[in-house]
Amino acid sequence: AQSTQGAFSGNSGMTLIANGFSPFFFQPYPQFTGAVNVIDNHDRSRYNALEIQVSRRSSKGLAYQASYTLATSEDTRSFDPAFTLITRGGTGQSAGNTPFDINNRELNYARSDFDRRHAIQGYALYELPFGKGRRFGADWGGVTDFLLGGFNIAGVMRYYSGRPFTVFSGSNTLSQVVFTPASCDNCSPNLGSVVLENGRNVFLTAEQRAKFFVPAAGEASNVGRNFFNGPRFINVDMTVGKKFRFSESQELEIRIEAQNVTNTPSFAVPDANLILTSGSFGQILGSTTSTSRKIQFAAKYNF
Repeated sequence: AQSTQGAFSGNSGMTLIANGFSPFFFQPYPQFTGAVNVIDNHDRSRYNALEIQVSRRSSKGLAYQASYTLATSEDTRSFDPAFTLITRGGTGQSAGNTPFDINNRELNYARSDFDRRHAIQGYALYELPFGKGRRFGADWGGVTDFLLGGFNIAGVMRYYSGRPFTVFSGSNTLSQVVFTPASCDNCSPNLGSVVLENGRNVFLTAEQRAKFFVPAAGEASNVGRNFFNGPRFINVDMTVGKKFRFSESQELEIRIEAQNVTNTPSFAVPDANLILTSGSFGQILGSTTSTSRKIQFAAKYNF
Protein backbone atom coordinates (compact mmCIF):
# COMPACT_ATOMS: atom_id res chain seq x y z
CA ALA A 1 0.00 0.00 0.00
CA GLN A 2 2.89 2.36 0.74
CA SER A 3 4.41 1.69 -2.67
CA THR A 4 1.05 2.41 -4.32
CA GLN A 5 0.71 5.74 -2.56
CA GLY A 6 4.23 6.69 -3.58
CA ALA A 7 3.64 5.64 -7.16
CA PHE A 8 1.24 8.49 -7.67
CA SER A 9 3.13 11.21 -5.85
CA GLY A 10 5.02 14.01 -7.56
CA ASN A 11 8.27 11.98 -7.65
CA SER A 12 6.49 8.81 -8.74
CA GLY A 13 9.30 7.63 -11.03
CA MET A 14 11.94 7.72 -8.28
CA THR A 15 9.62 6.04 -5.77
CA LEU A 16 8.77 3.22 -8.16
CA ILE A 17 12.39 2.56 -9.03
CA ALA A 18 13.39 2.65 -5.36
CA ASN A 19 10.83 -0.08 -4.66
CA GLY A 20 12.02 -2.27 -7.49
CA PHE A 21 9.36 -1.37 -10.09
CA SER A 22 9.62 0.01 -13.58
CA PRO A 23 8.57 3.67 -13.92
CA PHE A 24 6.10 2.39 -16.53
CA PHE A 25 4.48 -0.07 -14.12
CA PHE A 26 1.27 1.88 -13.47
CA GLN A 27 1.12 4.12 -16.51
CA PRO A 28 2.77 3.86 -19.94
CA TYR A 29 4.88 6.91 -20.78
CA PRO A 30 4.26 8.81 -17.52
CA GLN A 31 6.57 11.60 -18.67
CA PHE A 32 3.78 12.89 -20.92
CA THR A 33 1.20 13.26 -18.14
CA GLY A 34 -0.54 16.64 -18.43
CA ALA A 35 1.30 17.52 -21.66
CA VAL A 36 -0.75 15.74 -24.33
CA ASN A 37 -4.32 16.45 -25.42
CA VAL A 38 -6.13 13.44 -26.84
CA ILE A 39 -9.31 13.71 -28.93
CA ASP A 40 -10.97 10.41 -29.75
CA ASN A 41 -14.33 8.86 -30.59
CA HIS A 42 -14.25 5.78 -28.40
CA ASP A 43 -17.42 6.69 -26.52
CA ARG A 44 -20.96 5.43 -26.96
CA SER A 45 -24.41 6.31 -25.68
CA ARG A 46 -27.94 4.95 -25.73
CA TYR A 47 -31.34 6.47 -24.95
CA ASN A 48 -34.69 4.68 -24.60
CA ALA A 49 -37.95 6.24 -23.51
CA LEU A 50 -41.71 5.81 -23.25
CA GLU A 51 -43.77 9.00 -23.47
CA ILE A 52 -47.44 9.42 -22.56
CA GLN A 53 -49.35 12.66 -22.98
CA VAL A 54 -52.91 13.66 -22.13
CA SER A 55 -54.31 17.02 -23.18
CA ARG A 56 -57.61 18.90 -23.39
CA ARG A 57 -58.32 21.93 -25.49
CA SER A 58 -60.12 24.76 -23.78
CA SER A 59 -63.73 23.72 -23.21
CA LYS A 60 -66.13 25.19 -20.67
CA GLY A 61 -63.25 27.23 -19.32
CA LEU A 62 -60.91 24.29 -18.67
CA ALA A 63 -57.71 23.38 -20.54
CA TYR A 64 -54.84 21.15 -19.45
CA GLN A 65 -51.95 19.02 -20.61
CA ALA A 66 -49.94 16.42 -18.71
CA SER A 67 -47.05 14.28 -19.89
CA TYR A 68 -45.05 11.45 -18.36
CA THR A 69 -41.70 10.14 -19.57
CA LEU A 70 -40.08 6.90 -18.47
CA ALA A 71 -36.56 7.01 -19.82
CA THR A 72 -33.04 5.80 -19.42
CA SER A 73 -29.92 7.39 -20.89
CA GLU A 74 -26.57 5.63 -20.68
CA ASP A 75 -23.15 6.58 -21.96
CA THR A 76 -19.43 6.44 -21.30
CA ARG A 77 -19.25 10.22 -21.05
CA SER A 78 -21.98 12.86 -21.02
CA PHE A 79 -20.16 15.84 -22.49
CA ASP A 80 -17.18 16.57 -24.68
CA PRO A 81 -14.30 17.64 -22.43
CA ALA A 82 -11.90 18.41 -25.29
CA PHE A 83 -8.99 20.47 -24.00
CA THR A 84 -10.64 20.62 -20.57
CA LEU A 85 -8.16 20.33 -17.71
CA ILE A 86 -9.15 17.94 -14.94
CA THR A 87 -6.77 18.27 -12.03
CA ARG A 88 -5.17 15.30 -10.36
CA GLY A 89 -7.76 13.68 -8.12
CA GLY A 90 -10.56 15.65 -9.78
CA THR A 91 -14.14 14.87 -8.81
CA GLY A 92 -17.59 15.80 -9.98
CA GLN A 93 -19.45 15.01 -13.16
CA SER A 94 -16.60 16.24 -15.38
CA ALA A 95 -14.14 13.94 -13.65
CA GLY A 96 -16.58 11.03 -13.98
CA ASN A 97 -16.37 11.49 -17.76
CA THR A 98 -12.65 10.81 -17.78
CA PRO A 99 -11.77 7.12 -18.43
CA PHE A 100 -11.01 5.39 -15.14
CA ASP A 101 -8.97 2.84 -17.09
CA ILE A 102 -7.78 3.88 -20.54
CA ASN A 103 -7.64 0.20 -21.52
CA ASN A 104 -11.22 -0.52 -20.43
CA ARG A 105 -13.64 2.24 -21.40
CA GLU A 106 -16.59 0.06 -20.36
CA LEU A 107 -15.84 0.90 -16.73
CA ASN A 108 -17.35 4.32 -17.47
CA TYR A 109 -20.50 3.01 -19.18
CA ALA A 110 -23.38 3.89 -16.88
CA ARG A 111 -26.34 6.24 -16.55
CA SER A 112 -25.75 9.66 -18.09
CA ASP A 113 -25.10 12.63 -15.83
CA PHE A 114 -28.43 14.14 -16.94
CA ASP A 115 -30.49 10.93 -16.74
CA ARG A 116 -33.89 11.31 -15.09
CA ARG A 117 -35.76 8.00 -14.93
CA HIS A 118 -39.17 9.58 -14.30
CA ALA A 119 -40.37 12.98 -15.49
CA ILE A 120 -43.86 14.44 -15.08
CA GLN A 121 -44.81 17.85 -16.46
CA GLY A 122 -48.15 19.52 -16.83
CA TYR A 123 -50.19 22.67 -16.81
CA ALA A 124 -53.84 23.58 -16.26
CA LEU A 125 -55.93 26.69 -16.85
CA TYR A 126 -59.42 27.15 -15.43
CA GLU A 127 -61.67 30.12 -15.93
CA LEU A 128 -64.20 30.23 -13.09
CA PRO A 129 -67.80 29.86 -14.36
CA PHE A 130 -69.00 33.19 -13.00
CA GLY A 131 -69.93 36.30 -14.91
CA LYS A 132 -71.37 37.33 -18.22
CA GLY A 133 -71.30 34.52 -20.77
CA ARG A 134 -70.52 31.88 -18.10
CA ARG A 135 -72.52 29.07 -16.57
CA PHE A 136 -73.43 31.08 -13.49
CA GLY A 137 -74.45 34.65 -14.01
CA ALA A 138 -74.94 34.55 -17.75
CA ASP A 139 -77.42 37.37 -17.42
CA TRP A 140 -75.28 39.39 -15.08
CA GLY A 141 -74.47 42.89 -16.06
CA GLY A 142 -73.08 46.09 -14.70
CA VAL A 143 -71.38 46.15 -11.32
CA THR A 144 -72.07 42.47 -10.44
CA ASP A 145 -70.29 41.11 -13.52
CA PHE A 146 -67.50 43.70 -13.11
CA LEU A 147 -66.73 42.49 -9.56
CA LEU A 148 -67.43 38.73 -9.70
CA GLY A 149 -66.66 37.75 -13.29
CA GLY A 150 -63.36 37.22 -15.11
CA PHE A 151 -61.52 35.10 -12.52
CA ASN A 152 -59.02 32.45 -13.67
CA ILE A 153 -56.55 30.06 -12.05
CA ALA A 154 -53.51 28.52 -13.77
CA GLY A 155 -50.69 26.26 -12.65
CA VAL A 156 -47.55 24.57 -13.96
CA MET A 157 -46.05 21.50 -12.30
CA ARG A 158 -42.71 19.72 -12.83
CA TYR A 159 -41.46 16.55 -11.16
CA TYR A 160 -38.19 14.78 -11.98
CA SER A 161 -36.70 11.81 -10.19
CA GLY A 162 -33.16 12.30 -8.94
CA ARG A 163 -30.19 12.48 -11.29
CA PRO A 164 -27.41 9.93 -10.76
CA PHE A 165 -24.17 10.73 -8.99
CA THR A 166 -20.80 9.12 -8.36
CA VAL A 167 -19.20 8.64 -4.96
CA PHE A 168 -15.41 8.95 -5.28
CA SER A 169 -12.99 7.03 -3.08
CA GLY A 170 -10.41 9.79 -2.75
CA SER A 171 -7.69 7.39 -3.97
CA ASN A 172 -6.06 6.69 -7.32
CA THR A 173 -6.29 2.91 -7.59
CA LEU A 174 -6.48 2.79 -11.41
CA SER A 175 -5.23 6.13 -12.71
CA GLN A 176 -3.37 9.15 -11.45
CA VAL A 177 -5.70 11.46 -13.40
CA VAL A 178 -8.96 10.93 -11.51
CA PHE A 179 -10.05 9.30 -8.28
CA THR A 180 -11.55 5.82 -8.57
CA PRO A 181 -15.22 5.62 -7.51
CA ALA A 182 -15.71 4.17 -4.05
CA SER A 183 -16.99 0.64 -3.54
CA CYS A 184 -20.10 0.02 -1.45
CA ASP A 185 -21.11 -2.99 0.64
CA ASN A 186 -24.54 -4.36 -0.43
CA CYS A 187 -25.79 -0.98 -1.62
CA SER A 188 -28.74 -0.20 -3.90
CA PRO A 189 -29.09 2.81 -6.24
CA ASN A 190 -31.76 4.24 -3.93
CA LEU A 191 -29.44 4.39 -0.96
CA GLY A 192 -29.86 7.72 0.81
CA SER A 193 -32.47 10.39 1.35
CA VAL A 194 -32.53 13.92 2.75
CA VAL A 195 -32.55 13.77 6.56
CA LEU A 196 -31.36 15.90 9.46
CA GLU A 197 -28.26 14.71 11.30
CA ASN A 198 -26.92 16.81 14.17
CA GLY A 199 -28.76 19.83 12.81
CA ARG A 200 -27.39 19.44 9.27
CA ASN A 201 -28.98 18.22 6.06
CA VAL A 202 -27.34 14.99 4.93
CA PHE A 203 -28.15 12.63 2.10
CA LEU A 204 -26.21 9.70 3.53
CA THR A 205 -26.55 8.84 7.21
CA ALA A 206 -23.61 7.71 9.33
CA GLU A 207 -24.70 4.09 8.92
CA GLN A 208 -24.92 4.47 5.15
CA ARG A 209 -21.57 6.27 4.90
CA ALA A 210 -19.95 3.36 6.71
CA LYS A 211 -20.90 1.06 3.81
CA PHE A 212 -18.39 2.75 1.48
CA PHE A 213 -14.76 1.73 1.22
CA VAL A 214 -11.70 2.32 -0.99
CA PRO A 215 -11.06 -0.35 -3.67
CA ALA A 216 -7.77 -2.21 -3.41
CA ALA A 217 -4.80 -1.02 -5.44
CA GLY A 218 -5.35 -1.83 -9.11
CA GLU A 219 -9.06 -2.62 -8.58
CA ALA A 220 -12.14 -0.76 -9.77
CA SER A 221 -15.27 0.11 -7.81
CA ASN A 222 -17.93 -2.57 -7.39
CA VAL A 223 -20.65 0.02 -8.14
CA GLY A 224 -18.89 2.39 -10.53
CA ARG A 225 -19.96 5.64 -12.10
CA ASN A 226 -23.38 7.25 -11.54
CA PHE A 227 -24.74 4.31 -9.56
CA PHE A 228 -26.71 6.26 -6.96
CA ASN A 229 -29.87 8.36 -7.30
CA GLY A 230 -29.86 11.91 -5.97
CA PRO A 231 -32.80 13.87 -4.51
CA ARG A 232 -35.85 14.41 -6.70
CA PHE A 233 -36.91 17.80 -8.09
CA ILE A 234 -40.45 19.15 -7.72
CA ASN A 235 -41.83 22.60 -8.47
CA VAL A 236 -45.33 24.06 -8.71
CA ASP A 237 -46.04 27.58 -9.99
CA MET A 238 -49.52 29.11 -9.78
CA THR A 239 -51.32 32.22 -10.95
CA VAL A 240 -54.65 33.76 -9.93
CA GLY A 241 -56.00 36.46 -12.19
CA LYS A 242 -58.97 38.78 -12.44
CA LYS A 243 -60.09 40.79 -15.46
CA PHE A 244 -62.04 44.01 -15.04
CA ARG A 245 -63.81 44.68 -18.31
CA PHE A 246 -64.67 48.30 -19.10
CA SER A 247 -65.78 47.79 -22.69
CA GLU A 248 -65.51 45.27 -25.52
CA SER A 249 -61.99 46.48 -26.30
CA GLN A 250 -60.64 47.63 -22.92
CA GLU A 251 -59.92 45.65 -19.78
CA LEU A 252 -57.59 45.66 -16.78
CA GLU A 253 -55.99 42.34 -15.76
CA ILE A 254 -54.66 41.89 -12.21
CA ARG A 255 -52.52 38.83 -11.48
CA ILE A 256 -50.95 37.23 -8.40
CA GLU A 257 -48.11 34.93 -9.45
CA ALA A 258 -46.33 32.49 -7.14
CA GLN A 259 -43.19 30.52 -7.99
CA ASN A 260 -42.66 27.33 -5.98
CA VAL A 261 -46.00 27.99 -4.31
CA THR A 262 -45.58 25.05 -1.91
CA ASN A 263 -42.11 26.34 -0.89
CA THR A 264 -40.76 22.81 -1.33
CA PRO A 265 -36.95 22.64 -1.39
CA SER A 266 -35.30 20.41 -3.98
CA PHE A 267 -31.86 19.55 -2.70
CA ALA A 268 -28.65 18.89 -4.60
CA VAL A 269 -25.77 16.64 -3.66
CA PRO A 270 -22.68 18.87 -4.01
CA ASP A 271 -19.86 17.21 -5.91
CA ALA A 272 -17.35 18.38 -3.32
CA ASN A 273 -19.17 16.29 -0.69
CA LEU A 274 -19.05 13.06 -2.70
CA ILE A 275 -15.47 12.16 -1.80
CA LEU A 276 -15.16 9.36 0.73
CA THR A 277 -12.18 10.99 2.44
CA SER A 278 -13.87 14.39 2.74
CA GLY A 279 -14.89 15.62 6.19
CA SER A 280 -18.23 16.70 4.71
CA PHE A 281 -18.88 13.42 2.89
CA GLY A 282 -22.59 12.84 2.31
CA GLN A 283 -23.70 16.28 3.48
CA ILE A 284 -26.08 18.53 1.58
CA LEU A 285 -26.19 21.54 3.90
CA GLY A 286 -28.09 24.31 2.10
CA SER A 287 -27.41 23.33 -1.51
CA THR A 288 -30.63 23.34 -3.53
CA THR A 289 -31.67 23.22 -7.17
CA SER A 290 -34.90 25.10 -6.43
CA THR A 291 -35.70 28.67 -5.43
CA SER A 292 -37.65 29.77 -2.38
CA ARG A 293 -41.28 30.74 -2.76
CA LYS A 294 -41.65 34.06 -4.56
CA ILE A 295 -44.92 35.97 -4.92
CA GLN A 296 -45.37 38.93 -7.20
CA PHE A 297 -48.24 41.12 -8.32
CA ALA A 298 -48.76 42.23 -11.92
CA ALA A 299 -51.18 44.48 -13.73
CA LYS A 300 -51.82 44.75 -17.45
CA TYR A 301 -54.16 47.07 -19.33
CA ASN A 302 -55.46 45.75 -22.65
CA PHE A 303 -56.94 48.07 -25.23
